[in-house]
Amino acid sequence: MAAKRLKQLVADGLLQRRPYQDPGKRTRYEYVLTELGRELFPVLVALIQWGERLGREGGVELVHVGCGSPLGVVVECAKGHEVALPDTAAWLVRDGNGTDHP
Repeated sequence: MAAKRLKQLVADGLLQRRPYQDPGKRTRYEYVLTELGRELFPVLVALIQWGERLGREGGVELVHVGCGSPLGVVVECAKGHEVALPDTAAWLVRDGNGTDHP
C-alpha cells in the first residue's frame, strides 16, 4: 500500500524519487519533496498542530532548529496582518478578472 501511495505522490509531482548507493551496497531510492510538495509544509504543520489539540499521546513535534520552539501556523493577509476566522470573508471570483463582493 505504501509503495502505491509513493508512486501516486511522485506522479502528482509532490515527491521526487532519487537513487543513492552506499559503498558496497545496491542502489536504493529516497523520496524528497519537490517545490510543489514543499508548498504543503504549512498545511502539514497545521494538521500536526490540530492533532496535538486532540490530546493523543505520541506523534511528531516540529521545532525551529534555531531555538527549539515548536512550530505553529498563522493566517495572515497579504499586508501581514494576522487574521482570525471571525475577521474573514469569502468572495466568489467569477473568471479571474472580477469578483462578486461588496
